[in-house]
Formats: sequence, structure tokens, C-alpha cells
Amino acid sequence: MTLGTSFSMCSVGHAAELVGGYEALGQRLGVRTEQVMDWSLGLVSPNTATLLFVLDVIMQETQKLSRAAVAFELAGQVLAKARRTSKAT
Repeated sequence: MTLGTSFSMCSVGHAAELVGGYEALGQRLGVRTEQVMDWSLGLVSPNTATLLFVLDVIMQETQKLSRAAVAFELAGQVLAKARRTSKAT
């Protein structure tokens, strides 16, 4: 297995995990689910343009998770402040 194949397999698997599975990733990329599964198993590799789309999916989904984590942290801070305020009164 080459480094490129390993990278493709990991990237496709990670992207599928982020978007909810191989079928969801296939829909997002406009390809069959079987094709996505073949990429994740290293049976074939996606072409360069498709691999770049896979990486873009990873970036987009990671940004969503980061924003959600920040919002969750802020909500926790607001809740903690509200609890402190309600105990003080």
C-alpha cells in the first residue's frame, strides 16, 4: 500500500464519519456508495479532483464542529453565570 492510498483511505473514512456514513458522502460527492466504500478500503483511489473534494468536506465539517464547540462553551459560561446570579439573589 502506498502512502497516497493510505492517505486516501483515511481521508475518505474520516469524511464519511463526519457526514454520517458512506452513503451520505457519496451523495455529497455525486458518486455511488459502492465507489466510496471501495476508496475507503483501498481497492481503488479517487481521482485528484475528487480527493480534493473529500478534503474540502473534512474541512467544512470540522469548521462546523469547531463553531458548535465554541457555542457550547459560551452557553456553558452563560448558564454558570445565571446560576451564580440566581444563588446570589
